[in-house]
Amino acid sequence: MEKAKTLKKALSWMIVGTMLFGLAGCGKAASENANQTEKNQEPAATAENSAGTDAKSLRIAYSMDSLTEGMVAQMEGVDEAIAAFNNSQSGYTASIDYFNAASDVEKQISDVETIIQNGYDILMFSSVDTSGSLPAMKAAYDAGLTVVDTRKMDQLDSCSISLDFCNEPLQGEFMRNWMQALLDDGKAEALHVGIVYGAAAQTYQLERGDFVKRWAEEDPEHIIVEADAYGDWDAEKSQSIMEDWIQAHPEINIVVTGNTAEALGVANALIGAQKKETTWVVSFDITNEALIRIQDGTLDCAVGFSPKDNGRSMTEMGLKVFMGEYEGEKEYKDDHVQYVDATNIEAYLAENPIEK
Repeated sequence: MEKAKTLKKALSWMIVGTMLFGLAGCGKAASENANQTEKNQEPAATAENSAGTDAKSLRIAYSMDSLTEGMVAQMEGVDEAIAAFNNSQSGYTASIDYFNAASDVEKQISDVETIIQNGYDILMFSSVDTSGSLPAMKAAYDAGLTVVDTRKMDQLDSCSISLDFCNEPLQGEFMRNWMQALLDDGKAEALHVGIVYGAAAQTYQLERGDFVKRWAEEDPEHIIVEADAYGDWDAEKSQSIMEDWIQAHPEINIVVTGNTAEALGVANALIGAQKKETTWVVSFDITNEALIRIQDGTLDCAVGFSPKDNGRSMTEMGLKVFMGEYEGEKEYKDDHVQYVDATNIEAYLAENPIEK
């Protein structure tokens, strides 16, 4: 837990410092600076204070695609779930090691080989590439690990449980409704949209921009897609994309981004060009940084789930599968999507205060 908090503070300071003092260039995503395996501290509860001196060790590995702010928040939820498990009378004491693939398929495959060889019991798997990473996940499953697919790879014969905590179609529907309100309320005659996707290889997340393209086909008079590009979840790359668009596509009045880091990069470019006041910036994932930026007007809307809650839930479900206590479907889909903007930010924070 302490490790995750430290990483979260460092990442937040990097982004906040850039926005407040730079306005000229955001730092790279945290994954660029954390290519080594990240390990948490000792389990929050030991065998002596949870299940007795005869408690068996349960080793969990999390192979993550990259270390973004959302992933750091997710790690906090993972650590909380493990601490709660260790305070139960399960007969096990769990610990976790984090393996950051840094958006590199080969590194993820190598990490999973290490995980298999070192006798882990549970693998939580966030794929770098929907197809390229599949052999690694299947190898762990075939080796007897309890495998939790956290990115809905639609390969039920290669995992113990497949989780869809993002529910991308539903998130897209929520974002479309928020954008439609801009038209209905007369805030814009038409939406000229720039789309900054996440990573091309993670095909499920492409829905975060594709919903706009389908909408444009239905209503070409009011929804015009001016440009799209892959930001790879990175603030600096997204800022560069937006700087180019400001010159090439000055008519853009709203930018749909894949995550908070991309949104901040886009906003940074708009602020530098003095165009933020006339351009909405929206994103997916309700992170602490997103909430801060909605408060100060840098970000206009965030749609999604709480990454921390997702981390807690995926760990709890993985542990239940391992213990033989899970009775639900092998493919699980969550539907607790919400949006946060200037109209409800205070009410949201009253129930979900930002952790310092």
